[in-house]
Amino acid sequence: MVTRHIVQLFKKNAINVTDARVRITAIIYNAGKWISLAAILRAVNNEFDRTTVYRVLCMLCDNGFLNKLVDIEKISYYMFSDAGAGSDKKQVQDQHEHTYFKCMSCGSISPLPAHDTIIHLPEGFTKTSSNLLISGYCDHCAPTCN
Repeated sequence: MVTRHIVQLFKKNAINVTDARVRITAIIYNAGKWISLAAILRAVNNEFDRTTVYRVLCMLCDNGFLNKLVDIEKISYYMFSDAGAGSDKKQVQDQHEHTYFKCMSCGSISPLPAHDTIIHLPEGFTKTSSNLLISGYCDHCAPTCN
């Protein structure tokens, strides 16, 4: 079922369907939450080499199928999003720019409500992306971390 949905999305967006692309996308889709690069590599279990995985992830991000988040330890996380698939790249960036909270105890990543903080860039600067991640302890872990 998931595989069929992924294949349809790829065909709709004129993306070549390969086993690696479908399998890696399905892993992220089935996670249903942010999944780390390390977890993706474990899930493919040497079915594809590391370079293939990286290339597929880059292609999926570039085409709006994935959101990418990098934490303070430079660990990459991915989440499936068919909302941006096939859209203009600028539109995809605007759709996926949110603020997230990562719990330092359990590792969960949660989106935070939209904030009205507007960052004004100096004249001549152009934003190409933004990534705001707040670290701390979630409501489940905070009582045990004090």
